Amino acid sequence: MTAPMTAPMTAPSITPLGPEARDYTRRWLGSGEIAATTLPDGTRIRYVRAGSGPNLVLIHTVRTQLDLFQRVIPLLAPHFTVYALDLPGFGWSDLKPGAPKDEPTLRAALRAFIATLGIERPILAGESIGATLSLSLAAELGEGVERVFAFNTYDYLPGLERSNLLASLIIKSVRAPVIGPVFAALENRAITGGIMSGGFHDPRSLPADLLD
Repeated sequence: MTAPMTAPMTAPSITPLGPEARDYTRRWLGSGEIAATTLPDGTRIRYVRAGSGPNLVLIHTVRTQLDLFQRVIPLLAPHFTVYALDLPGFGWSDLKPGAPKDEPTLRAALRAFIATLGIERPILAGESIGATLSLSLAAELGEGVERVFAFNTYDYLPGLERSNLLASLIIKSVRAPVIGPVFAALENRAITGGIMSGGFHDPRSLPADLLD
């Protein structure tokens, strides 16, 4: 199991932010901190910090930025030290030229962000790709992460077709021209259960009431 990360020996560098990167966020953040830090590879990351208590890092999904959590952070700040960041290439965070916005790239930046700010044993919470990053980084850091909350974890192509042979057959047929509506009309509890059971290591573990 990977050893917990320790705080950096020196304080993180703070990169100035222009008013356009602060004004909207300030309207909902109140007294929290809006700042940017530069990661070891030169990537500038905008983030907010608010509240006090156990460390909590919020991770947004694609096509959004840290302001996705504007209604959540004020509720969490009385109980946690809340950090939320713009992932690289989103909001006011940089993305190195030619770098992809894929899971490994974003995970490496998230890990560097946590290490740069010296955030010890964070709780990770994310939505969609943010949820996947929470889980994958927790698996990488082991005891360096206190807890994970993964909401609406994202999938990747070919999606549900990977579930099992039945899922592949039905979904491909539903998408087919002309005959697609015929196969869509065949959906029933048994077929739905057969497809969904592919998401379990033991297909018998699918809760029966989940189909009701």
